[in-house]
Amino acid sequence: MHKSKKRLEARPKKKRGKSTSVVFKGLLKDFKVLSRNAGTKKTEINDALGKKGSSSLDTCHGKLGKEWDFALVQRGKDIEFQLKSQKTYRSKGAEDDQRKLTAFLTVVGFHYGKHAWPDRLEHRRNGKLVLDRICAREKRTGSPHLPFPDRIRFNARVGNVKWDVEEVFSKAYQFFDKETVLSETVSQILFYTREATKNGVHNRISVISVCSLLENLVRAICRNEIRNAPDKAYILALLSEAGISRKKFKPEIMVI
Repeated sequence: MHKSKKRLEARPKKKRGKSTSVVFKGLLKDFKVLSRNAGTKKTEINDALGKKGSSSLDTCHGKLGKEWDFALVQRGKDIEFQLKSQKTYRSKGAEDDQRKLTAFLTVVGFHYGKHAWPDRLEHRRNGKLVLDRICAREKRTGSPHLPFPDRIRFNARVGNVKWDVEEVFSKAYQFFDKETVLSETVSQILFYTREATKNGVHNRISVISVCSLLENLVRAICRNEIRNAPDKAYILALLSEAGISRKKFKPEIMVI
């Protein structure tokens, strides 16, 4: 008698989505690059004077987790930006790509205290042009209230404090990319805060508006019971901008 042999069924391999190369390029007028960590090298060749090289520290770049590489480059009075997908990024479609771009631009607006609405925008998927748009916008005036002032960036450069712009952008991007009720609320509050504190608004109106917005921000935080580390770190940065210390902020004892 022959023993029956069990056939080993091969388990089907999980198919991974194909990697899609996604690139956004655009222009933000009247923006100045902060937290510069890279530069541009130029070479001039003159018939009489010969070859001459120069370099300038004009770029802020980094990674947004395992999805994107970003770059902000100073071009005169404007910023040229690029958001490029990494090899591990799995695109769900052009519409979702643009949603993620919106999350990135929300982070830029928060960091720079200005509405980051592109004056020129180009979107490509696998080299094919999906979107090419030019918008004529009015000159933007920024808010004087920035979450990370020049003092922090200078102290980080000389080693007095531990602070990294790439980490700031990455955590803030994770927060806005989730599209939760809290992230949508914070995005709206940031927009209204920039509008209330921009140049030309009466000081008293600015103070009244900002006080009301900060109260709404704290209420939103307490309602949502923040427990996620990236969310909490980002919100604490907002509260620090408002002058509220970590020790004083105790949402568990606040009554809404």
